[in-house]
Amino acid sequence: MELIRKDVLLSEIRSEDETFRLSCGSLENRELIDSICEFGLLHPILLRKTTNGYQILSGFKRNHAFVVLKKPAILATIFPFETTDIVCIKAILQDISLPISIFATSKILTLLENASSSSEEFLSLTKKLLKISSPHIIQEYKIFSALSSELQFFVKEGGLSLSILPLFIQKVEPAFQIQLATLFHELKLSFQKQREIITYLYELSIIEETSMQSIFELDEIKPILEDSTLDRGLKASQLRTFLKKKRYPTISHMEENFKQQLKQLGFPSDIQLSPPENFEGDTFRVQFISKNLKEFQTTAKTLQKISQNPKLAQLFRKF
Repeated sequence: MELIRKDVLLSEIRSEDETFRLSCGSLENRELIDSICEFGLLHPILLRKTTNGYQILSGFKRNHAFVVLKKPAILATIFPFETTDIVCIKAILQDISLPISIFATSKILTLLENASSSSEEFLSLTKKLLKISSPHIIQEYKIFSALSSELQFFVKEGGLSLSILPLFIQKVEPAFQIQLATLFHELKLSFQKQREIITYLYELSIIEETSMQSIFELDEIKPILEDSTLDRGLKASQLRTFLKKKRYPTISHMEENFKQQLKQLGFPSDIQLSPPENFEGDTFRVQFISKNLKEFQTTAKTLQKISQNPKLAQLFRKF
């Protein structure tokens, strides 16, 4: 395949065709414009010949900068008319900076799927070009590409985990999605904590035969989120604790009793004794951290002393 590099009149470039554009939002880039004014165009844009001009493959912002500067033409590397979309995508990936954004990845996946002749070819290309081999991850990107621009914003900014999207879309009613995504964004919650809150809200809505939004707007929750004395970590912790107590009142009550018994036994804060999960079974877990042998020996002595307390035996017998 023979490529041509030459100056192309801006009037011949179909800039409205954004088939291969891998970014969203404004094309305006003041820093790029200033750079072109000072140093010129450092990298030519990529174009594909069409029946009525040229299609931009890569360089939308560079092309726009030339329009703003009222330049008549721009240097471009031109792919012939018969170039396939897959070849174009490969060229684009070589031209852009890595790593690429979530939006760009989802767009490339869509382009590759449309250009592939089979699902096998599509999966092979995603593995080779994007290093993505998991169908689950591909599905997450597909869900992202179908989101509204408002929800896409929360994913791009890290407020919504990409991995939470299947559960989020399946469980959270549309009218509540922006409100919940805003909460996750403000509290900077991890995937696990996002999943925990969604699950509690969803299960409570089923139990109480109401919407997740109605659960979220309970009188007990508002003071937690509006308390200016709490940082986002404490807000998240108190919210999760409230939802867990409401979802599992019996288990939550048992946890409180267990904590009180540990205090009575004199367990120091740096030694954690955890009961069986959901208080089912007979396996306890002890956790502590020692920076050196002396700290380890001190902790061991503390545990030895506590183990002689008859109340500890009573605690274990309950299970």
